[in-house]
Amino acid sequence: MPTSDIQSKQKSPSGKDIAVGLAVDLISLCAVCAVSYGLSRYLAQYIQQQQKDGMNRGNNQQNVDRLKSILIQREMERLEEEEGSEYDDEAVREKVARQVVLALELNEYEQAIAEDVIDPSDITTSFQDIGGIDNIKAELFDLVVLPIVRPDLFQSESGLISPPRGILLYGQPGTGKTMLAKAIAKESGATFINVRLSSIMDKWFGESNKLVSATFSLAKKVAPSLIFIDEIDTFLNQRDSSEGSAATSMKSEFLTLWDGMLSDAKDSPPITVIGATNRPYDVDSAILRRLPRTFEIGLPNLKSRLQILNLFLAKHNLTEEAKSFIPTVAKMAEGYSGSDLKELCRAAAMVPVREITQEASRNAVMGSNKSRKKSEFGLGAKMRAVSVSDFKEALRKVRKTGETAKAFLATDESSGRNNDIAIDANSLAQTFQFLMNRNMSDVGNNDNEDIPNIN
Repeated sequence: MPTSDIQSKQKSPSGKDIAVGLAVDLISLCAVCAVSYGLSRYLAQYIQQQQKDGMNRGNNQQNVDRLKSILIQREMERLEEEEGSEYDDEAVREKVARQVVLALELNEYEQAIAEDVIDPSDITTSFQDIGGIDNIKAELFDLVVLPIVRPDLFQSESGLISPPRGILLYGQPGTGKTMLAKAIAKESGATFINVRLSSIMDKWFGESNKLVSATFSLAKKVAPSLIFIDEIDTFLNQRDSSEGSAATSMKSEFLTLWDGMLSDAKDSPPITVIGATNRPYDVDSAILRRLPRTFEIGLPNLKSRLQILNLFLAKHNLTEEAKSFIPTVAKMAEGYSGSDLKELCRAAAMVPVREITQEASRNAVMGSNKSRKKSEFGLGAKMRAVSVSDFKEALRKVRKTGETAKAFLATDESSGRNNDIAIDANSLAQTFQFLMNRNMSDVGNNDNEDIPNIN
């Protein structure tokens, strides 16, 4: 055999060699793509996390500074009460500030929760701003406010007069549950921690537990404090087998820390958990057991509605006839919640405003493209006082919470049922007509063979 033939035979690869080579190249390409994808994804997440951490560091530092100012002001007020005079000495304030700085050391999770802390001095709502429910306000004052203002009165070996560590406010929407919780913080001077579900829920497993733990540890550091959970049924609802392990773990952590707070009650400043909901039956039974005092915030009665209306309208310009008409409005607004009454007053107060700006409103509604002059907005015109007719118009526009939606739903369902009945009747008539036509056609095509002779 010639040497050239042998060399050409050795150099030409077989089909198997080609397949193996292609497979190796394909695997190498896939490996490079996978590594590139993983690396690019890691870098993107790293950059995003660095940017987020940078923003959080700035925000967290602001939150810490705000907490320090709250504690400094609280300590200065305590010193002023003890001395009976105001402290203007900067040296004393600096000393207090140093003590607060040394005492207040927050980890990263506590700094994140600090964003939800509200200074009681920044709360504008007090018990005087809440009309009606005087008996509930009096009981909450005795249960929560007094133990913070006069802790010496609630020190006993039996623990029977110790303040409750949990309170549940429940009732229909718009009855003032959140406002009442803020009023408690305002009256007592307690630090108000408004727990938001978005603040303690984290996509990483275990992080939510740490944020829940930070909520209680922060409440202890800034005590006396109130931990307020609005719509508590969405956060601490009934546990079942269909719930994820992360949510169950977070709730268990909350209960454990709550029990720990209860065991340390005698040796620590008051910390009270206040929950608000309009679905108390959805709250977990273990949570309800730790909320021993429950208060139903119902719809205001006639006397309460009159108080609420007078509160909202006290500083507004009304005619004498309108002032005497307020009791009539209270009677006509039966079933209205506190927020409904506020919207009612707002609607009545807007009528004089619309009279002044009606030209600009009309042009805006009609889609006029011309530039509007200030004269169209009634510049310089004096707004008149709210009259009786304004209240009557407001009563026509503002209805009870959900009343309009329920009426629409009932109308829609009734219309839907009527449409279904009409469709069914039409379909039945068409089917009957089709059968009749087919029978007549069959009779006409049959040469009278099967038609019985009735003669």
